[in-house]
Amino acid sequence: MTKKYLSIFAIGLLATLTTSISPALASHSTSVIQSSSRPPAGPKAACRIEVDSAHLSTSIYERLKERSVKVDARSVCNFVQKNVDLRVQLFKTAHLGDMLVSQSETNPNSPTSSGMTVTNYETSKLCINQKLTSYYGVAIAKALINGQIQVTSKVQSAVRIPIACGT
Repeated sequence: MTKKYLSIFAIGLLATLTTSISPALASHSTSVIQSSSRPPAGPKAACRIEVDSAHLSTSIYERLKERSVKVDARSVCNFVQKNVDLRVQLFKTAHLGDMLVSQSETNPNSPTSSGMTVTNYETSKLCINQKLTSYYGVAIAKALINGQIQVTSKVQSAVRIPIACGT
């Protein structure tokens, strides 16, 4: 695998792929989908969110000479998506509950927030020490597809990775 992270293919609930899907699917859901560590055996959903496992960022280290934990996500669709707002959160696990350590979102008005694939590779947090900590990502998206606004359920990295990066 490249870059030592695992692509996670969640069951796509950016699923207003055809006009026959009911408007009820477009409403916001607070459930979290957690897929297995392997992609589904069958065909991928026509529209979906993919959330990678958290990892140490080599690009941030090369640029800033700082260690940083990072999570990447993509909104992938067989149809053109417009005005995509892809929100990505980075969590660390803790004894008293998981903690949000970083979050970012795409700008729906940006030209890069339209197309068949929209990425958000901006969610990271600098390490303050080398304490072994487990991290995971959560993503949700809103997009204009076939003239209708669609909202996904939350999608979570399948694997919580212990990384020598205390935040």
